[in-house]
Order: sequence, then structure tokens, then C-alpha cells
Amino acid sequence: MVFFQRWALNIFALLCLSSLTAAAEEQINESADEAGKRGSRYLVVLEPKMKTLISAEVMSPVTAVNKKMGDRVQKGELILKLDDTIYYANFLKTEANLSKATVEMDITRRLFEDKSASLFDLKSAEAQLAQANSEYWQAKKLYESTFVRAPYNGKVVKVYLDEYELSQPGKELVEIVDDSKLYARFLVPSAALSTLKNGSALVMKIDGLPKDIEANITRISPIIEAVSGTVKIEAEIDNAHDLLIAGMVGQAGISGLSRLQEDEHSETTSTPEHPAALIESSQNGLSEKRMAL
Repeated sequence: MVFFQRWALNIFALLCLSSLTAAAEEQINESADEAGKRGSRYLVVLEPKMKTLISAEVMSPVTAVNKKMGDRVQKGELILKLDDTIYYANFLKTEANLSKATVEMDITRRLFEDKSASLFDLKSAEAQLAQANSEYWQAKKLYESTFVRAPYNGKVVKVYLDEYELSQPGKELVEIVDDSKLYARFLVPSAALSTLKNGSALVMKIDGLPKDIEANITRISPIIEAVSGTVKIEAEIDNAHDLLIAGMVGQAGISGLSRLQEDEHSETTSTPEHPAALIESSQNGLSEKRMAL
């Protein structure tokens, strides 16, 4: 009776071990197959060349909105106009004061050269000229800030104020982007870093586009993210024909990583030999135990 119980327990243990190793072998094969299907493809996001949020420098109501969301703008083109009544008047005042201080400085210098003015008079005239010049440039800057212009060629993303609304210093007015060139940014495992370099070719499949896009790596991050063990990669894409939109996502495939992927795949597929050897050794051990019993 005891012999039969031991024999049944051994058979049960053998069956459990066989099922576990079979499951492990199947999981390994599935992982290898998935890796082969994926290849060297990584999630990619397209970002614009430049993105700028223009904020107000003065408090003044909006008098005109010349551009709306999606409109194309050229560098220096007027997007938004603020009321400049007070700032223009102050600018004219400081301009007149600067002109007056400049004349007084010239007269005082001649008098000082003729020994008709003291050094104190000369330095006072210089100080007044410097103060008038400072006030002039400050007033000019505030006056010009009522003209909200595009800093570069691009497109309007959003206008934050409508006509007659009051702007506040530091608050958003307009957001624009330059999408003439886009940057595809994605992460790759640090183990693949040795196979990458600037100029490496890649092919991107962007969601919503029927054709793949070819590009080359332009920048590789000099650091590895400690938590994820990944490296940030950047590729530049020419978007002169407006076929792409910033924010698009897709997958990037790097041809230089194919050999690395194949090596990993071959190593993964070779591992199932170990569970089989383990089963064989377990069967031999059970046979020896039965013989001893």
C-alpha cells in the first residue's frame, strides 16, 4: 500500500512538471514569435521645429485680431493689435525729452571746452542724457509690444483673447508653431545604442498616412534613462508640403537593429532545450527511486 502511494505521488509530480515545462516552452516560443513580428519598431511622436507661446507685456484692450487658428503667418506679420493710445503718447514724450537732453549735452560740452562750464555741469548733462535715453527705449519697447507680430514663419495654433478683451502682463496672447520641419522622437533600448549613429536610416509608418516616410537620425541623447533603460532618438523630417501634422504618432523601424533583433530571437528560441533536459533527468530520477522501492 505504501509503495503504491509513493508511486502515485511520483507520477503526479512528473505530470505537473511536464505541464509546467510545456507552458514555459510555449510562452518562450510565443515571445520569440512576437519579437520576430515586431522587428525593430518603436513608438514615434512628431513634434514641430518650434513652438512659441507669446505673452502680453502691457495691460491694454485688444483692438484687432488679424489671424485665427490655423492661419499661416510670415515673420513680422501682425497677428494681434492692442490699444496703443497711452503708450504712443508716452513714447512721443520720451522722444522729445531725449532730443532736448541731447542738445543740452552738446551745449554744455562746448561751454566746458571754453572754460565756461564746470565739470559738475558736464556730468549733470551726461546723467540727464543717459536718463532720457533709458526712458526713451523703455517707452519704445512698451509701445511696440502693442503690436503682436509673428517671430517667424509658421501657423497660428490659438488666439487667447478676442476683440475688446483686456490683456494682462505675463498672460498668454497667441500660440504659433513652425512645422516646416518636424522632429520624430522615440525611445530605443540602451542595448541597441552601439548599433546607432547620426545618419542611420529609418522608416516610419505614421497613423493616417498611406505611405511610409523615410528619414535619418539627426540626434542621439548622450544619457540613458536610469528607470527605463532607454535612449531618446531624434530624426528630422522635411514638411515643406504640409503632408504631416505635429502630434501625429506611428512606428519607426531602424534597419541597423535587424541583426541585433535576429540574434536576440535566435538566443530566445534556443532556450527550450533546457526544459526537455530537465524532464529527462526527472524521469531518470523517478526510475531510480522506483527501482530502490
